[in-house]
Amino acid sequence: IVRGPYVLKYGPVLGALINLETDLPHPYANPEIHGEVLYGFESNWNGQREHIALSGGNSKIFFNASGGFKGYGSYTAGNDELYNSSFQKLYGTGGVGFMVKENHQVTLYYSYDEGKNILYPALPMDERLDQTHVASVNYTGKHLNKTWESVQFQGYFSPVHHVMDNLRRPSAKTMQAVTTVDAWNAGGKVTGNLKAGKHKILAGLDFEHIFKNGDKKMTMTMIMEGDTFISEKHANVWLDATYNNAGAFAEYTVPFKGLDFTAALRLDYNQAT
Repeated sequence: IVRGPYVLKYGPVLGALINLETDLPHPYANPEIHGEVLYGFESNWNGQREHIALSGGNSKIFFNASGGFKGYGSYTAGNDELYNSSFQKLYGTGGVGFMVKENHQVTLYYSYDEGKNILYPALPMDERLDQTHVASVNYTGKHLNKTWESVQFQGYFSPVHHVMDNLRRPSAKTMQAVTTVDAWNAGGKVTGNLKAGKHKILAGLDFEHIFKNGDKKMTMTMIMEGDTFISEKHANVWLDATYNNAGAFAEYTVPFKGLDFTAALRLDYNQAT
């Protein structure tokens, strides 16, 4: 949790933020392998979850992998009222890292997340399917010389397929609505950390590209004088929408009598269609 404000190295964010850090593979001084298995069941939701994970390696090559499933039914309140909130979720991750030379590490990482038949009690539509892929390459160089403490680079690509509909709602008897969105997000970030005595400087560049294209199909059923009429209508939820953000940032920190003084600067260029 970054309490902020104006910690500009994470993007054009002026307040506090939550920075999610992926558990990437890391080297081990000696060959090791670790694993964990989990099974859980909750009676109130009529749900269960399974999870398995492996990690290990040595000082040159190291890895981690995990996967699991969650399946939960709808929620029953204390007054026996049923809330449609069931869901199914399948996920898996895998990563491998290499110490190409001393203090220079490269890591490749991939994760998959699939949600199916997710019911939302407070929305007019439910999530029929969501498939998210994330692939990334990471490089870290540490202790390059007396001034350069580290250099980091990360590039990523994440396509998403998302389908929502109202087929399990009472409204589907007269009008069925199905929204399909395909999107992808790609970008990268490079940062450098310098230190001269008590003075620290962090500087870097980042870039993000987002693309979305989506269509909403509405099928209306009308019965008039014993005849059934069906009509279809399409609407663009996203029509080849794109968003680009390129940023340059710098941060200077110096300690003074038990306090850390930090000055930050960021410049962004945004373009959207």
